[in-house]
Parts: sequence; structure tokens; C-alpha cells
Amino acid sequence: MGKKFSYITLCFYLQFIAEFDLRSVQYEVKSSRCHEMRLVAPPHDCIPSMFVAMVFFSLSLSLYSQCGLIMSRLIAVLCFSEELCLELTRAIEAGDTQAASQHASALARQKAALTIQLSEKNYADGEISLSVVVEDVSSSCCVTVKVFPYMTVAALKQQVFLEYGFHPRVQRWVIGQCLCTEPRSLASYGVQKDGDTAYLYLISARQARITRQLFQQDLESALLTTPLPPGNGPTSQDWREWACPSCTFINKPSRPGCEICATARPDTQSFIQQVL
Repeated sequence: MGKKFSYITLCFYLQFIAEFDLRSVQYEVKSSRCHEMRLVAPPHDCIPSMFVAMVFFSLSLSLYSQCGLIMSRLIAVLCFSEELCLELTRAIEAGDTQAASQHASALARQKAALTIQLSEKNYADGEISLSVVVEDVSSSCCVTVKVFPYMTVAALKQQVFLEYGFHPRVQRWVIGQCLCTEPRSLASYGVQKDGDTAYLYLISARQARITRQLFQQDLESALLTTPLPPGNGPTSQDWREWACPSCTFINKPSRPGCEICATARPDTQSFIQQVL
């Protein structure tokens, strides 16, 4: 009887408070055992602390239940979307245009965020040597970079950052008379075999708005997240010149500081050895 009375009382008070705008209700903690809700506008009715506790318990329980339901639905949607992606992949590989269309339509209805990229097996096998002509406003040099045709331009920028110290934001790549965009692969620009040529133009760090602190932070982050490819990096024979982190000028190996702006040479090699 007591439980039934408490439930009826709770329903009564919930119906009572639902008649008011919550912005007109003032909540105050009188003590550790006394909480009070009062209407700001007349008639200034006071709601008992026991009811306040009951309301908050009921609302918390309802919110917990709703959160659990929402999470369950989200997990179910993710599982369904992932399965659709797998089915779409299989349909495309099998050349089944009808099934691929159905799965793609289902994903579109889900408004799923996708990243569609060709598998590595669609590209030429093996590592190749890419001849890179590096130029800035005052100097130029040639280096050889070991790459894979399936690599994106973004991955190439990151690799060059690790190997030679050119921040990705100062790099402008041109391959086959095309200004490269980061999402595309090297193969899509015609890089297929040893000796293929690419041009790397470097803008100034000031123009790219790169500070010394940002450069060091990004370098440390790249070193911790991206392993250096075998045979590349500061210990390879290609590491002859070094790029100034401030002005991107390509300096001779013997210089302890930049010839243009006198910035100290970054101690990249010892940092790499320390991290790796």
C-alpha cells in the first residue's frame, strides 16, 4: 500500500510540476538533508524535499534508461553500416552492379561517413625510387625517396617531413605537370617505376605560418606515430643537406646553423635515435 501511495503521489507531483515552466522554478539546497523547489512567480508554492528527491530519482532513472537505449541503437546502426560496407566491397570486387547499387543506396540512406580507397593490390608491387627535385626561392637539389605507388601525397609529405625535416605545410608537390592534392595516390599521377620524377617546391615557414614550437611538436608527433621506412631517413646516403625549420633554406651538411636566417640546425637525428 505504501509503495502504491508513493507512486500515486509521485505521479501527482509530476503532473503538478509539468504545469509550470521549469525556468520559473527555483531550486535551493537548504542542507544536506533538505532540498527545496519554489516557484519564482506567485503563488510561490513550495514543493517538499521528499518529492524533490523522488523527482530527481525518477528523472535520473529515466535518463539512464534512455542513454542505454540510445547507445544500443547507435551500436546496432554501426554494425549494420559496417556490414553494408563489407557487402559493398564484395559486390564491387565480384562485378555485381545490382548488389553494389543496393548496398550503396542503403549506406546513403544511413548517411554514413565513408572513406573509399582502392586496395593496395590494385597498384604495382614493390618499392620504387622516386627522383625528387627540391627547390625553394634561392636553391635547389636532387634527392631519391623510396616510395610505394599506392601511397597518398599526404603520406609522402609525412615521409619527407620525417626524413628531411620539411614540414608538410611548406611542401608543394608537382608530378606530371599537375599540382598534387593530398588524398590522391602517387600512381594516379603516373608514378609507377624507378626513376620517375617529382618536383617539390618549398614555401617559407613564415608564409606557411609555422613557428619553431609548432614544428617541434609536429615532428615529435610524427616520430611517435609514423615509423621510418627501411633504408630511408637521416642514416641513408640521401641525407646530405638539411632544411632550416624557419625559412626552409637547404643548407650544406657542415653548417651548424642556417646560412640565411642563422637558425640553429635541428637535432633531428639524435631525437630519432632516442625515440626509436
